[in-house]
Amino acid sequence: MSFGLNDAILRFVPHHEQRGTLAAFVRRSFLLVAGIGCGSFLLMLLFARPLGRLLFMEWTTDSEAIDDAGSLMALSAMAIGLSIFYFYLLAVFRGLRMFGALSRLEISHAVFFLVGAIAMILTNHLTAYAIAVNFIISIFLPVLYYGGKLTGILRGWPGQSAPMQEAAWEFRLLRYSLWTMLAGVAWQALQYYSTWYLNKTHGAESVAVFGTVQKLAQLVLIGAVAVSTVAMTTVTKTWESLGRIAAERQLSLAFRGTGIALFFVCAMLALFRNVVMMAFRGDYAAGAESLPLQLLFSLLAGYLAFLPGYLNLREKTRHAFWAWAVGIGSNVLLAYWLTGARGRPVTQSDAWQSAERWLSLVIVPSFSDALGLHGAAWCAAVAMLIATMVCTLLVRAEGVAVDRGMIVVLVASLLLVTRPWILAGGTCLLLLAALRTNLVFSSDERSRISRYAIEAGRHIPFIHLIGILPSDTQDPRKP
Repeated sequence: MSFGLNDAILRFVPHHEQRGTLAAFVRRSFLLVAGIGCGSFLLMLLFARPLGRLLFMEWTTDSEAIDDAGSLMALSAMAIGLSIFYFYLLAVFRGLRMFGALSRLEISHAVFFLVGAIAMILTNHLTAYAIAVNFIISIFLPVLYYGGKLTGILRGWPGQSAPMQEAAWEFRLLRYSLWTMLAGVAWQALQYYSTWYLNKTHGAESVAVFGTVQKLAQLVLIGAVAVSTVAMTTVTKTWESLGRIAAERQLSLAFRGTGIALFFVCAMLALFRNVVMMAFRGDYAAGAESLPLQLLFSLLAGYLAFLPGYLNLREKTRHAFWAWAVGIGSNVLLAYWLTGARGRPVTQSDAWQSAERWLSLVIVPSFSDALGLHGAAWCAAVAMLIATMVCTLLVRAEGVAVDRGMIVVLVASLLLVTRPWILAGGTCLLLLAALRTNLVFSSDERSRISRYAIEAGRHIPFIHLIGILPSDTQDPRKP
């Protein structure tokens, strides 16, 4: 309901910090977000009864039940409105690299909600209304407290009280956020379309197995998004303070370092997929052969957590949307023509069967299986590959130098769907190239990555407690 403004706030906070207009920007952007949030809240409140009836109940003419659904919708509208302010604070803290405050804000919200949930259980108030009220309280208190803390920080921050001189800044912010929001919608559609279509063609049993494997593979994506979120705040600051070239080098290093690490994790999961799937019920073992494809999908999606950063820095967020849009369009077309009843004439043809036999010498997952898992996973992975290629071409078209190491990392991802001996050999060669040659990293970049890793490790409580890492490590953010 904030129309993607939080991503725009995250992008422009370092911009105004560098220019000394941070306090004015936060104040005016807050009023803009508040206006949109309050407008959304009032709109949902006005249509609470029909929205509640649509979202929270089956078709009925019982006026009392409709009123109850309307009351629940009103509480939900309040929760959504407060969430807009909550995510606004998160965006500002991320933009200012205040990761300690960011963590405390998120933890306090989670703790308040957990305490409220325990109280609900103990008092036997397990209703939708109680859950909504608990969420409202758990998000209102942290927003109120940390919002006040942020206000105090900005008031006492020397050199950040200059007035904003930019004309039509609201349109610049809204243009950025609109395309970011559309890109987010396209990404969600690409992520879940295969599951939806598989449910239509093969039913709930296939979706249960497919969804389990998908959730396992998404751990890779979660790691990529977490790293990219932190990296982009630092890169944006570098863009504003040191310029384009320094920021792009920094983002390239973050992409290559994270890409190599995530590829290694994916390779291990793919090689030992049958062992991994033993952690689930026996009827989920059928998903083992589709795991490499799901891992390829999540790994490429993780790469796309970094690549649009080049476009976002240039405020060309519409290009990121087109990459995702091409991806979802490809997924729709591939699923329509190659899976389900419509795809059988193609996949059962002699030419297709012959090609599949030859490809099986190199590639592990076949296209056809009884549950339809392989076909859905292939369509999703190929669509994500197309989206990654489109995004890379758009980044290159903007004048970004896509270096050799980035290309190696991108191409190496395709090893995940190859035979185990090819994947194992390719992984060893890639690690050797990354650690011992200049193909992926220079010697200076390897040293910087080591310093980053040591610095990050020092913040892990257990490692910090036992003191196995040196305490005088230089801060890698310092030049």
